[in-house]
Amino acid sequence: MTENVAHLNGRVPRAELARLSWNPKHRVLRGKPHEQLEALNRAYRQTWGKDIEVRYSYRSYLRQVVVRMLYRDKAAIPGASLHGFGLALDLGGGIQTFGTAPYHWMLLHAPEYGWDNPVWARRYGTNPEAWHWEYIG
Repeated sequence: MTENVAHLNGRVPRAELARLSWNPKHRVLRGKPHEQLEALNRAYRQTWGKDIEVRYSYRSYLRQVVVRMLYRDKAAIPGASLHGFGLALDLGGGIQTFGTAPYHWMLLHAPEYGWDNPVWARRYGTNPEAWHWEYIG
């Protein structure tokens, strides 16, 4: 996916990032990632009666440096996170916990919209992070 990104990780211009309609402080890459996430949120809202809770979205390179300092090995090395391309989200609202109904709903339906909890981030993956979702196209 990153081969289609024209900017360095963490240095995507704001003009190429789109605000989420239900939480405008968060941004993802314009185009399909944004359109599909908006559609996924509509389906989620129809099922759960609330919007997807987004805790983290696009991260600048400097923000990733801070996150790495705070979380050490639990966070990606600056320049290596899909957050830096606007193609990753950290979610809450129950989605962040393995075994919950919202997590299972997302696991089943998010790939229909191009978003997924990658294998490495699943319960038995190499770095379990139920909250981490990526645009897979």
